[in-house]
Amino acid sequence: MKVRFGLSPIAFDIHDFIEQGMAAEEHGFDSIWIADHYTDLPPSNDKYEPWTLLATIGAKTESILLGTLATDCIRHHPATIAHIAASLDNITHGRAILGIGAGEAMNTKPYGMPWEDPETRVSRLRETLQLIRLLWKSTQISPVNFEGRFFHMTGARLDLHPYHDRDLPIYVAALGSRRTLNLVGELGDGWLPWFNTPESFAERRQLIDDAAVKAGRSGHEIEKAAVIYLCLTEDRNMQKKVIDSMKAEIVVLTGPRRLARYGHVLNVDESSNYSYQKCLASETDAERARDLGKALPDTLAGRFLVTGSPTQCIDQMEQLVDAGAQHLILRDMLWANQIQDFRSTMKIMQSEIISTFR
Repeated sequence: MKVRFGLSPIAFDIHDFIEQGMAAEEHGFDSIWIADHYTDLPPSNDKYEPWTLLATIGAKTESILLGTLATDCIRHHPATIAHIAASLDNITHGRAILGIGAGEAMNTKPYGMPWEDPETRVSRLRETLQLIRLLWKSTQISPVNFEGRFFHMTGARLDLHPYHDRDLPIYVAALGSRRTLNLVGELGDGWLPWFNTPESFAERRQLIDDAAVKAGRSGHEIEKAAVIYLCLTEDRNMQKKVIDSMKAEIVVLTGPRRLARYGHVLNVDESSNYSYQKCLASETDAERARDLGKALPDTLAGRFLVTGSPTQCIDQMEQLVDAGAQHLILRDMLWANQIQDFRSTMKIMQSEIISTFR
């Protein structure tokens, strides 16, 4: 099975995104993915408007796919999302991917937008997915009439459709909740997760496939992506620096129940707003995440990363592929920690790793 490779760029300046997008295409990557945030836990790199960046990268490249990781359905009306994604798709001759999720408190609640319970947010996402697809197929003689829990449309249409009226793919972002994984299986063209070990990836992939079957689909219709935090070096000191830098993020994005299954008790009240989806991205939140991360053993933190020589990294990537991953989206942690330039990692990826999976 051919495996696709994507890049989730880490930028210290807005122009880094554009440079990395061009370099990714040059070095054999299939896709590039930009986060959609107003803010993030400090220090924040995922803060730029993604559709503007993707259009700019698209204008400077020829073939690389362009996706959001991920737009949410709270800040944007379904018609707005459908319109923007179709515009990018036409600009780039059919290279857009809509990555979409249920959102985070940090990007909604402080701005006066609703932050609701999980069931409500997933239900809103479901309606959004349904409406986006309806709007992409709408015409003057076949407009959208819709009465839902959250959205109401009468005679609505988009005059702009995806490039050549293709089925623009929608990848649903789902960290681990059964509700959202079920939605991926029911309505998604792809799955965008975050931190996973091969074991947790396989479990969640199976939930998606089961939901797909219940919805009358096949799990093979849904491309499963895996976001990989990559530390491509045999230097133990560099590996230690990267692992330490990731512990806070691992803690807030993994959760106490999952960590407990790996033998680590997270001393936090589950009702608190410490988790990534619930926190408000303040310095207090960031400091709490760092404090919780300090107790995470290096060996456990390392299970959520791909680390080592090219051969070692290939072995770890193959474990994710065996667990069901079809699209490996990389984040270069040597570049993130300013240890080496991102082009160094891309050159090794092209010459020693990507070709192994093709």
